[in-house]
Amino acid sequence: MMVVLILSTVPWIMAGVEDTPVSNVSRHSTLWLSLEGVQLYFTSTQPQSMRYMLLDAAAGDNIKLDIWYAKSQRLDVYYKGKYKAPTNAAKKADGTYSYATDKTAEELYPKLTSAGGTNFFDSKKHWLSMIVKGPDPYTIKTSPKIVLSLTLESVDGSDFFNEDKIIENLAALLGVPKDKIKIAKIVAEGRRKRSGQEFQIEISEPAIEDEASMDVTKVTEMATALTKASETFVETVQKGELGKVLNAEVKSVSVQLPEIPPQDQRNITVNQEEAEKTTGTTYAEKEAKKESEKAESAASISVLIPNALKLIDARRSSSPFQPGSPLKSSYD
Repeated sequence: MMVVLILSTVPWIMAGVEDTPVSNVSRHSTLWLSLEGVQLYFTSTQPQSMRYMLLDAAAGDNIKLDIWYAKSQRLDVYYKGKYKAPTNAAKKADGTYSYATDKTAEELYPKLTSAGGTNFFDSKKHWLSMIVKGPDPYTIKTSPKIVLSLTLESVDGSDFFNEDKIIENLAALLGVPKDKIKIAKIVAEGRRKRSGQEFQIEISEPAIEDEASMDVTKVTEMATALTKASETFVETVQKGELGKVLNAEVKSVSVQLPEIPPQDQRNITVNQEEAEKTTGTTYAEKEAKKESEKAESAASISVLIPNALKLIDARRSSSPFQPGSPLKSSYD
């Protein structure tokens, strides 16, 4: 079950909450003063789509909304049906965005004086900061992505890695275009621990400009394609072939898998009393269990890297296996 916590720099009043788990739609109404900061915390699985607006607000009324998410999926902001690029984005000639920047996170966070819809997602701290201004609604949609955390050591002992080559090789391995892969962060190890460099690599679909096109069907297609790519990546790691692909020694690997949106349940009828009689568990309790299991399965996983693959001939008399057993394989 997801818990929503709202904090404000001034006293606020919870005007009303309507929670309808059967339809996957929740409505939360809160009153607070304009020109103040508000913090919102989500636990467990985050909403696939969330809309924010200031009721009965004048055009100049605004707040700075900071939202903490438990998971680091990509978050796309839409205003009047169009994509609002974050402060670290720059639009390229081909219409796609580059998110590389030399600015610090503190410089990228929007100010209260910024235009409505100005936003920035700090993936390290899991904070999305956005300016909500005037009476119009602002929508935040969750976009699936893969996050790869790799610790690599160059085969020649140097500290240099060709980032473009890493992206090119991963694109060829996973069968995805290069523009869907970006190196989000590079962390060099300290002098005392010379065990390579850590790369955080994100793989996702380019941002969709029209909000109407970013529906559950499209997001599910995106998540399914990314899940297939992540399976290919994990298989390559487990075969011990990733080092050859990247031309580097792989020290450690962890993978954050994409989230597939939940099934639309708006047309499903649930008999609460019948469910309790049959299972002894309420609908809310079953949904809470599903959310907990989903949150655990969606966390980053570490992938073991085999040092070698050995074939054991179980037919030899010296083998501890029974004669006539088939060949077996084992990882070191």
